[in-house]
Amino acid sequence: MPTQEQDLQKARSRFLQDVLNRTISAHPSKVPSHTLKALLPTRLWRRLFTNTDLQRRENDRNEALGDAILALLEALQIFYEFENAGLHRMDEICHILHSNETYARLLQHMSSSDPDLKEFIRGKSIKGVADTFETIACLSYLENGWEETEAWFREFNRPLIRAALEARARAPTNLEFQSWAVEKKRKSSVAWAKRVEAGEKRSGHRPYLGYITDLRQKLKRG
Repeated sequence: MPTQEQDLQKARSRFLQDVLNRTISAHPSKVPSHTLKALLPTRLWRRLFTNTDLQRRENDRNEALGDAILALLEALQIFYEFENAGLHRMDEICHILHSNETYARLLQHMSSSDPDLKEFIRGKSIKGVADTFETIACLSYLENGWEETEAWFREFNRPLIRAALEARARAPTNLEFQSWAVEKKRKSSVAWAKRVEAGEKRSGHRPYLGYITDLRQKLKRG
């Protein structure tokens, strides 16, 4: 059964993920689709779309490397371009950016100007579309090198990071309170933990369950 801390973190992640989804869909100019087609030569697009066992195995290998490449690109961009993000913010934003849902939304938008790619991902699950995005990132790295792949990625990732940071600043709860609650609960007595679970006020903080309730209500209101 999920703990209250896990419940809170899951709700916060959903809040930030929805912000990224709206940024991608409501502001298409911030996520240019024209850059994707020119990223790879025609021969690589044809290989990607080839439906054979050998090519599927190769795509799986490329997807694994692409996943690691994207994670590093995201972390480096936040580290160098958003110096005031802080450790907790950086970790949380990286987690949301590096999600199947974010990658799937990006590729679905970018494929709008490419009928072949749009057809290739049609009917795929969110994870399947995200895996294709990771495969494309890997192929770009192998074909174009790190610098060109990084330049392509930064162009559309920057507004997503900015939107996530702004959303985090106005999120219904804050990560510092969550860390406090987890640490306090770990060190406290069983009796104190029961009072927290019952929603009793402690050390000047609002009841823990009150935070959960308020968060859910605010998320429902959008």
